[in-house]
Amino acid sequence: MLKFLLFIFSFVVTLIVPLITSSTTTCQNNSLACCAGYASSASRSTTIYLINLGDEEITYDSAYLNHGKWTPDCSAVGVDPVLNSNAVAFASGSDSHFGGTGGLATFMIGDSYLSIGWENPYVGENLFTVSISEKFTNETISYGWKDMVYIVIIRNKSTE
Repeated sequence: MLKFLLFIFSFVVTLIVPLITSSTTTCQNNSLACCAGYASSASRSTTIYLINLGDEEITYDSAYLNHGKWTPDCSAVGVDPVLNSNAVAFASGSDSHFGGTGGLATFMIGDSYLSIGWENPYVGENLFTVSISEKFTNETISYGWKDMVYIVIIRNKSTE
């Protein structure tokens, strides 16, 4: 188990972080790192990095929070299109000391859909869902507990 966790950590550091830091985003002057930093000041937070490794751009459709508030400059509402080999970050946090956060963001990939839902309650289990058209695949890497981070990687489904 420890070897697997070390592998995932090294994967994130060597492959994902350079992609994120050289990509475009809606988060404070193209700095994807700011979303997680601001979000973690809440009693519960969720930060989502959406990475597009597919052939079509990912465009914003809608986003809302069931509870909590968007992290300043890191809202999913109206994010810029995510072109191939680019990423976007969005984050939400609790709006009270004993609160949690949860919401849903939906996107279009060409004529297909992508929806991302999350719940990070003050008490109880964290939940995270990704629904995507059959034309694409997603890989999700997660870490944290109180301050959850999800890395969602979207690719075209292989036709092999």
